[in-house]
Amino acid sequence: MIEKARKYCNLNKLRFTEPREKVLNTLVDGKLPLGAYELLEKMSTKANKINPPTIYRAIDFWIEHGFIHKIVSLNKYIACNHVHDARQATKTTILICNKCSYIEEICLVLSIDSLFEEKGFDAQQVLIEAKGLCLNCK
Repeated sequence: MIEKARKYCNLNKLRFTEPREKVLNTLVDGKLPLGAYELLEKMSTKANKINPPTIYRAIDFWIEHGFIHKIVSLNKYIACNHVHDARQATKTTILICNKCSYIEEICLVLSIDSLFEEKGFDAQQVLIEAKGLCLNCK
């Protein structure tokens, strides 16, 4: 994922900064979604304190380019686990288990795009959160 992001930035003449790399790497390595302050805590050291605006700028950058998603109801972030372009990555569905907190991302691009096209609507970002019980918990 990090190499894909680096190539994406080079191709699109975007800066692949150290804070951006650290935010993405922390989310990719993590099993659970993280809030901004959890990212801040994981990334900061005694010698190198990172400021909240730095984290938020990196988060906003990766969301804009489809590499991470915000789970609005939890106010946390996850790395996108699909291999698709940034336009498709902005249309995602997050499944959240109410019991065990299992989270899975699924991509419904084709069906969503056809519905929007039918209405003449150019959706630039779509996030659907579905809460319920996962296969193991039901």
